[in-house]
This record gives sequence, C-alpha cells and structure tokens, in this order.
Amino acid sequence: MHVILPFSSDSVLREPQDCLEEMATLCHFSGLLLRVVEKRIVRVRRPTAYALIGKGHLSSLRDLVEREKLSVLCLDADISSLQQRNLERELSCRVIDRVGLILEIFALNAKSQEGRLQVSRAECEWQRSRLVQAWQHLERQRGGRGFLSGPGERQIEIDRRLLDKRSRILDERIKKLKRNRDTQRRFRRSCHLIALTGYTNSGKSTLFNRLLSLPLSMRQDTRKQPFLTLDTKIKRLRAGVGPGHRTLLLADTVGFIMNLPHFLFESFTATLEEVVHADTILHVRDIAAANSGEQKHEVLRVLKSLGCRGRIIEVWNKIDALSEKSRISTLASSSGCEAHALSALTGEGCAGLQALFSSFE
Repeated sequence: MHVILPFSSDSVLREPQDCLEEMATLCHFSGLLLRVVEKRIVRVRRPTAYALIGKGHLSSLRDLVEREKLSVLCLDADISSLQQRNLERELSCRVIDRVGLILEIFALNAKSQEGRLQVSRAECEWQRSRLVQAWQHLERQRGGRGFLSGPGERQIEIDRRLLDKRSRILDERIKKLKRNRDTQRRFRRSCHLIALTGYTNSGKSTLFNRLLSLPLSMRQDTRKQPFLTLDTKIKRLRAGVGPGHRTLLLADTVGFIMNLPHFLFESFTATLEEVVHADTILHVRDIAAANSGEQKHEVLRVLKSLGCRGRIIEVWNKIDALSEKSRISTLASSSGCEAHALSALTGEGCAGLQALFSSFE
C-alpha cells in the first residue's frame, strides 16, 4: 500500500503508481515468501499520530484483511514503532514499512563478511529508533542492593544499552575491514578506477560482465532483483601498456533507491567509498523505465551527498527494451547530451563505451 502524505516532496516528484509498483517488487523479492494480493494507493489529508491513516482508511483495510485473510500489510511509508503496533492491533496482521522491507532484502543478499556486518549495523540503528514508546507498559526491571540503591533500569534502557554495545562491536569490526580496504586502495593509486553506479535493477552487473568478458564462473549475478549486489566487486578492465599508461579498474557497486534513510548510507560507508574515490563514475540508467528521470534525480542527489569528486558519464542502458521508434529517438538524443546509449544484454553500443576508456589510460 502506497501512502500519499500532504506536503511530501516525494508525492510531487514521483507518480503514485510507480511507487506502488516498486513496493510490490520489493515485497516479491524480500525473502518473506509474500504474495501480493492487492495494491492500493491511500491519500492521507491529515496524518494521525495513532496509526498514520484515519479511521475511514483503517475500517476499509480491516475489511480487506478479513475478506482476503491477509497475514501481512506492507506500507510504503515511514512509520513509528507506536504506529506499527497500533496498526497491527487494529488490523490483526503483521505490518512492515518500507525501511523494514529493504532491510529484509539487504539481509537476504549480504554474502561477504563486510556486507553482513554492514547490514547488522543498519538493523541495530533501525531497531534503536523503534524502541521509543515500545516498553511503556513495563515497570523498572531490577535495582541494586541497599536502602539507596534506586529502582533499577527499565526494559527500554536495557535494550538500548545492549543495542549500543552491539553497535560498538560492529563498528570496530567494520573499521578493521575499512583499514584493509584503505591499504588496498593505496596500492591502486597509479590505477584509474571506473565505478558503475545507478538505481537498483538498472543493469550495472550485466554491463560489468559485458565490459570485462568474464567467464561464466566469475560473472556477477544478474537476476532481476533489487539490491542483488551489496558488495563492491573490483576487476582489472585493461592493463596499462608502456610508460604513461594507467591500468583501468572497473567496480560494480550497490544500487540506490528512493527514500532510503540516512542511517543506511552511514552503515554502508565502507562499500560506498569506492564510488567516492573513483576517478570516473558511469551512471547507468534504465532508459526504458517509465520513471527514468526520477531515478536519475535520486542517484545524482545521493552522489552529491556522498561528496563524489569523479567525472560522471551517463550510460543509457536497456535500449533493446524500447520500441523501434523510441530507440531511434533515444539514440539521437544521447549524442546531443554526450550520453552513451547501449544494451548491456545484447552488447549493442558497448564498443563506443570501450573506445572511451582508451582516453583514460
């Protein structure tokens, strides 16, 4: 369910139907074995502190849950722990918001040690933000000895302390891996790093495999699934020949998506540093997507917030998915704005991009 809130910048920039379809995709690939029964857009005139939506929408959703016997409601909105608890009480089903769903996908796709640590760190930060008002029904749990010992800690204080302790442990382990990555980066100072970045499912990994001509056993997974690539993969694209010629390295990085909270970016700082230090950034766009312009705006906003200093070159991917008329128009307009239109799947147009790499050596 996509919720349209008043005075929301997201409701102005994006079409509600696109948001709804994206949320349905996240549900499908969340690993929770969810089957989308109904997709609904709800316009809220006045958000409530109790459950975000009003009594009328609550009554309608309650009828839907009872009629379809639903067990999960996925909400395309950011809700508090109190709102989530009230919604679950009113609807008698589990409620998952957008951030919780994305974290489920991150945990499912994290394969390396660094990726799992970063996902665990993000989950700690998310859980800590949801402790507020979660334990108001419990009194203080335990106190010390003696007449002046005090009443002890509340359950929320115990949970917050345990989460803080786990966060510190995870931070130390991530810092250790970051130092190893910094050491590796020092050995690559003489190389030219090209980073593939863009919206999730824009075809970065497919282009990575195409440009490197990797054997089947070494290729990146290219299934159409959001956040399938969580760990940065760096391979040598072309070796420098002779003096003055630099070795070219190609990096495949994690994709972006709309409305990601800031703590997720902070948790994945170690991975995103490769984009920050890249000499050239290839912004891969799914030019066949209906909201390709909105995706571009979000990616550029994130790159700016990260402080990326490299040259940004647009790559318009998936021209094979366009109609013949749209394809001709796209190829004509790409030459006017210095973008590279290609299909990473079929290889069409990739020769022009590879020729550009010769100027980087």
